[in-house]
Amino acid sequence: MKKRILSIILISFSMLLFTSCSKNNVDKNNEQDHVEASSPETDIKNEDNTEDLADSDTGKTEEKQDSNVSTPPPKNTANKVEKPQTPTKVEKEETPTKPKTVSKALRLYFHDTMSDKKIYLSKNVNITDNAIVTAIINEFKNPPNSSYVAINPNAGVSSAKVNKEASLLTVDFNNSILTKTFGSGIEGYFIQGLVNTLGYNLGVSNVRITINGKGYSSGHIYLGDNDSFNVDYNGWNPLK
Repeated sequence: MKKRILSIILISFSMLLFTSCSKNNVDKNNEQDHVEASSPETDIKNEDNTEDLADSDTGKTEEKQDSNVSTPPPKNTANKVEKPQTPTKVEKEETPTKPKTVSKALRLYFHDTMSDKKIYLSKNVNITDNAIVTAIINEFKNPPNSSYVAINPNAGVSSAKVNKEASLLTVDFNNSILTKTFGSGIEGYFIQGLVNTLGYNLGVSNVRITINGKGYSSGHIYLGDNDSFNVDYNGWNPLK
């Protein structure tokens, strides 16, 4: 009888122990299923809140690109055509004015050294740009008669100025106007003929002759820088 009771007790205890273990296993399985079901939700949430992604190979953090922002295409410079430069404007050069030459009748006074006569004649002379003094000097460089005293061909007119109030013409030469020394009479008549020619054609009563700014001087005649010759037509006759 005792053995039977003990067997019943052991069987009851075994059944109670088995039932308790089964319940524990069910609770553990339910807890594991709950954990596995919640893990994907946590991962998605973390991925959505992440701004930077780590490179699995280098560990370098790269900036996350926004797929909604379009990147402008690179500029195509291969077919770019440069705008040609505007050529520099070249100012038009002024055309030099052609010299104006006119022919004018001039009165020329000469001393004939062969006949010892003082004459004057009229001649049409070309005058360029109104340079009447230069035209007269050129005529004296090539007188119409070999017996007339000629001016030094190397003597040029540096300047010629007329003072109307003083009725004075000042002519400056760059060289001596005579090539050789003459007697006082011949030199005096030559100078007077030149003075009369300049005075008559320019309408003045006095002529100052200077050489490089200095008053005319020679072996017979000496003039100061401010002295002048008087125009004098007495004794001069037209050429016949």
